[in-house]
Amino acid sequence: MKKQFVTKLLVAFLASSSVLGGAAVPAYAATPAAVETQKTNGTGLTDDALYLAAYFGIAAGGKTDAPTFNACLRNILSNESEYADGKTPYPAVTGSVSWNNVLPVLLQAADFSEFADTYPDSKVSSRLSKAGIGVPGDLVLARNIAAAVDANLITAQQGKAAAVGTSMSADDINSVLMAVADATGNGRNYLGMSNDPAIYSKLDAAWHSFVLYDNQDLTKLGTTLLNQKDITGFNLKDDAYNARFIENLTITYSHDNIEHAKQLVALLNSENLTAKVALEPKVSSYEYLLDWGPVPAPTPTYEVRKAADHFYVVYSMEYDLKLEFVNQTDLNAFNQVILSYAKKTSSNSDGKGMIKKAWWQPCYTTTNPLMAADSQYKPVTDMNIQSDGFTLKTFVTTDDTAKVEAAANKLIHSSSIRLQPVTRYCNNAFYNYLTGTDYQ
Repeated sequence: MKKQFVTKLLVAFLASSSVLGGAAVPAYAATPAAVETQKTNGTGLTDDALYLAAYFGIAAGGKTDAPTFNACLRNILSNESEYADGKTPYPAVTGSVSWNNVLPVLLQAADFSEFADTYPDSKVSSRLSKAGIGVPGDLVLARNIAAAVDANLITAQQGKAAAVGTSMSADDINSVLMAVADATGNGRNYLGMSNDPAIYSKLDAAWHSFVLYDNQDLTKLGTTLLNQKDITGFNLKDDAYNARFIENLTITYSHDNIEHAKQLVALLNSENLTAKVALEPKVSSYEYLLDWGPVPAPTPTYEVRKAADHFYVVYSMEYDLKLEFVNQTDLNAFNQVILSYAKKTSSNSDGKGMIKKAWWQPCYTTTNPLMAADSQYKPVTDMNIQSDGFTLKTFVTTDDTAKVEAAANKLIHSSSIRLQPVTRYCNNAFYNYLTGTDYQ
């Protein structure tokens, strides 16, 4: 497939993505940071432009007038309760989309207005001076610039542009909108970058905060499907931990050992691959065979429950390591890294030269449709069943999709439970596991 065509397809897919709602942000979520402006993803668009298109339906290269800006801002804030109840008007720019008009709206929308009010004139001058920004004659503008820079809502370079009255570029407008999304918890929900020296402690802290959780309706449904032999296992995920990454640049990698995740991130660094990193907990369930020995005592992260006569189910804490890569090239490179350093084979059954706890059949998937042309990936159906902020997930082959979907629909008796199958592309080894055709 030609590179130019790949790039156009990726941009078109992102721009046409559905608008998604915001999710609750766990305590370990990354704090809002300075805006990324590098166009290294192969699309000619900034990271902000890609994200706004994917999650908020904000088309890249569109108009930059006030009505369009305000509509975009409203899209981002649509799940914020103070506006959603209809009693408080959404923040809105009046007049032209300029730094002078946008900054007070940015501070209000990001919920930093009171913070800006703490700045006396003397502090405004000192903070602008420290950032290398000249003090404009308009003291209200000066205060807004100082507060926005200190809150990392705009960069110092953008502050300088605002101080001298430079017009806002399309990238500036996107960065402001993205700053609002991040500050209000409607942007990415992640730990940091793979090359962040603190990423290992963040992964460790996140993992050790996870304990078993439940959604009775979905667990009952999954257990029934398991008992009927419609599926071989299922995962229960809490939607509050959704990383909200750009899905078509993201690999979802499943495992149960946190040291493996840390070594995998280090492996990416050693291979010059950089990605945003999130850790999503999941409760993994499958049948417990009594041949394995007596049912063990429960722990906060592992439990075996009797579901029916002679039928026991494991509930074990695992994780999905989410990796959002910069571009399609880096995403494509991930597979070979795993094959080389994180997957056991018949010729290396001891995992010599592999990272810790390498599996025979690792599991990693992506929604990226370009993977359909890659022989190293196979299409599968991610049978998402959602209810009350939780999602039951189980992978099935395309051949079995209709059968499992019909079996699930027979068990769904509430409008609050929604079946939403999604096509994903998994690595060959995991596909062999699903089909039972090979052990590696």
